[in-house]
Order: sequence, then structure tokens, then C-alpha cells
Amino acid sequence: MFVRFTLALAALAALESEAAAGSCVYTPGQAAAFVACMYGELEAVQVQLAATQADLASAEATIGAQQATIASLQGQVAANGATVAAVQGSVAAIQADYLTGSDLAGYATTADLAGYATTADLAGYATTAALGGVQAQVSSIQADYVTSADLGPYVTQAELAAHPTFADLSAYATSAELVGVQNQVAAVQGQVLAIQFDYVTSAELGGYATVGSLNALQSQVADLDLRVSDLESLHAERVAFVTSVQYPVSSLGGVPGADAICQAHAASAGLQGTFLAWLGDGAGGPADRFTLSDSPYVRVDGAALAADWFDLTDGALANPLEIDEFGALSAAGMAWSGVNPDGTASGATCNGWTNPLAVSGGTGNVHSAALDWTSGVVGNCGASRPVYCFQQ
Repeated sequence: MFVRFTLALAALAALESEAAAGSCVYTPGQAAAFVACMYGELEAVQVQLAATQADLASAEATIGAQQATIASLQGQVAANGATVAAVQGSVAAIQADYLTGSDLAGYATTADLAGYATTADLAGYATTAALGGVQAQVSSIQADYVTSADLGPYVTQAELAAHPTFADLSAYATSAELVGVQNQVAAVQGQVLAIQFDYVTSAELGGYATVGSLNALQSQVADLDLRVSDLESLHAERVAFVTSVQYPVSSLGGVPGADAICQAHAASAGLQGTFLAWLGDGAGGPADRFTLSDSPYVRVDGAALAADWFDLTDGALANPLEIDEFGALSAAGMAWSGVNPDGTASGATCNGWTNPLAVSGGTGNVHSAALDWTSGVVGNCGASRPVYCFQQ
């Protein structure tokens, strides 16, 4: 619009210059024509001037409108500046209320928490409050039951395992019954003494018992007591266990060393009697050196193994021999054996249980009651395993 106004001013200047210079030529005798020419040029200039003035007025109006628009825009800019300042103030206030990256440096991120359970994951679990109630119930229950300390003065099943029960002794004479026999013997002896005082000759005493015959009767009673004791010992249960410690072949010391290990384990658990290792070597197996008992074989916890030696060596047990000398379940898988199911040596004995570099050592499956309880896989002599121990 400013350019248009400038062009209009230039056109006006050109008309004024043309009028000053004049385009009409005066010729003598033609004054009227010259005047008419001048009037025509003046009218043309006036027309052009009017048009230019109209253009100038239009341009000024346009400029005024644009100036008003500029003023309005400047007002809007000023208002926007105030709005921006207000927003910046709000942003500064918000930033003051929120944590920055440096403020959160010590806290876990979402990536850090990816492996942890969410509240939804824990929905099926008991809360601390619920567990507190359970703990209170447990404490109440524990108060009603005896503890290990309360049972300290009492004997354990392991301690009673080597002793006969009332059922075992039911076929034998009691102490009271034996006392009655002894009283009868004493009465007879008293009668003999009375007879000896009343009678003088042997002929007169021929129908009565003599001191020799009474001594013989007492000897028979003593023999009967001994036989009862022997029978009780003969028919007592034989205890067996698997050692709580696993031994490398280098620590066994052959079959004699393994026997000593069994005896030490039995003593540590308070088990009475002689204990030998269920191992075979070049000299033979348990069938060659064990007492072939007709008594039952049981574990330390009282569970049956076999009714007697022949049942023990028929290829299967009543229960696995998986309980150690303290009555605990063994964590071992295989035990050293080298013994066939019939109790004879198998030949896989790590050179008599002395050489950890040997290629074959017979093992038994501790947790099996089948044939492989003694005759399992042939294992590596460099391993460590427990030993089966049997009371004799």
C-alpha cells in the first residue's frame, strides 16, 4: 500500500511538470485555440489530480486501518507477554513442588523393580496381620505340648531298640517265678537239714534228698537262669543303620576299619552291643563273618527290616535301610556294599576298600527295599558314601 501511495505522488508531480512546461503551442492569430488547448489540458490534469487524490485518500485510510491493526496486535503481544510471564511463574512454582532427577538418584527405577512382585502378585498370600494371628495360634498350641527339653529325662526309641519287650519275654519265667523255685529249693534244703538231725544213718535217710542232690538241683537252677539269659540275648532284636557320615574309600581302612567306624557311630548314639560293617572283600562277606541270627533285624526307629538272617538275605527288605544311627533320614543316595543279596562278597570292593583309584566299588541303594539295597550299581571308588552297620 505504501508503494501505491508513492506512485500516485510521482504521477502528480509529472502532471504539474507537464503543465508547467505546457504542451499547447501558441500561434499568432490562434489565441482561442491555444486557450481551448490549455483548458483541455487543465481539465485532464484536474481529472488526474482528482483520481490521484482519491488514491491518496484510499491509501491513507488503508494505512490508518493497518496502524489500528498494528496497535491491536501490539496489545495482544503485550497481553500474551503477561500470560507467558504468568505461565512461567506457574511452571516455576510447579517445579519447586516436584522432585528433580538428582533428587531421585537414590531411588529404584521401574527397570530396577521389574523382578519384584506387585500388589496384584501378592493378592493370594497372607498379610502380616494374618500371619500374626497364625503365630499367636502356634504359640498357644506350643504351650500345650511338651518340648525337647521336657523329654530330656526320658529314653528314646533308639535307646530301647536293643532291649526286649514284654512280648519278647512272655515265654520266659519271671523273677518272681524264679524266686518261687529258689524258695522251694530252700524249703527242701531245710527239710534235709531237719532230716539229718532226726536221722543218724544213711540207711535211715535213704528215701530223702541228700546235700549232693540238692547241690545238683541248685546247679540245674543256675543253668536254667543262664539258659534264660542266653535265650533272651539270642531272641533280642538286632539293630541296623546307615552311617550319618559319608566316607571316601581312603578313610575306610578296609573291612576292619569300617567295623571300627560302625562301632564308633553306634557308641555315639548310645547303641549297645557289637556292630559290624555290611562290606565284602577278598576274605568273604557278611555271610562269612556275621552272627547268622534268628532274631528280627530292625532299624533304629523300630521299623522292621527282616524276620531273621535268612529273611535278610532273601533279596528284599521289609523297609529301606535309610535311617542313620540317630534315627534321621539319610541324605545319601548310595552306600558302600560289595555284597551280593545272599550276603556273600561280590568282588567289586575297591581292592578291599583300600584303593580310591580302583575301578569298581559295589554300592547299595539306601532308599530301596528291593534287591538293589545291597547289590546296586558298581560305583566310582573315588566317591564318598555311607556304610551299612549291623548289630551282632
